[in-house]
Amino acid sequence: MLLILGSAFDNEPWRLADRWPGRDALVVTPSDLSRPGWRLRRGQPAHTRAAVGDRLIRADEFDAVVSMLPWVGLHDLPHVAERDRAYVAGEMSAFLLAWLQELECPVLDRPTPLSLAGCGRWTAEWATLARSAGVAGETGWTGPTIDVTVVGGRAIADHAAADPARCNAAEAIAAAAGRTLVTLQFKPHGGEPVLVGSTARPAAGSQAAADALQGLLESQ
Repeated sequence: MLLILGSAFDNEPWRLADRWPGRDALVVTPSDLSRPGWRLRRGQPAHTRAAVGDRLIRADEFDAVVSMLPWVGLHDLPHVAERDRAYVAGEMSAFLLAWLQELECPVLDRPTPLSLAGCGRWTAEWATLARSAGVAGETGWTGPTIDVTVVGGRAIADHAAADPARCNAAEAIAAAAGRTLVTLQFKPHGGEPVLVGSTARPAAGSQAAADALQGLLESQ
């Protein structure tokens, strides 16, 4: 079973789930955390549980988890009283951070205190990292971007991003960042690639990205 963590206001997690025919893929959103049945026992992963829809699932039933939720936001909690949303969002985010860390199955990517999707770097940090990998990095860019998703060290580029130099740059930056799944953003011009940041969550809903993820997880 594949568990996909995402926001109810983001279509991308469902797009990924729909591209896994014949395989049990569930999308869990912050509202699911309000259901009874979730359990976390630090140091006891066999006792970890998730409640998704009307299902109560043991952690050992998960083949893998793909995190496409940077953090729990106030907009994710319309069912919570408005005065309580900030507190609940913080508590849910903290719980998911610990819950994801406790899982023994592959988690793409493991969360950090800055992001449940495993990253959380500022634009300036990405620029510094890019330069350390031999790629130009720029901060302050507000124009259009070309996005390149890297899965397991390989760039998955659509027709708009299929530039070998840009793909090579994305792979080098992802390796330097220690990211298994990430979507990097580049300036849309010719010449040498220029990194301008990353998306808050990986863009993994395309067929190419889904196929790459499936191949990666099946090899682990």
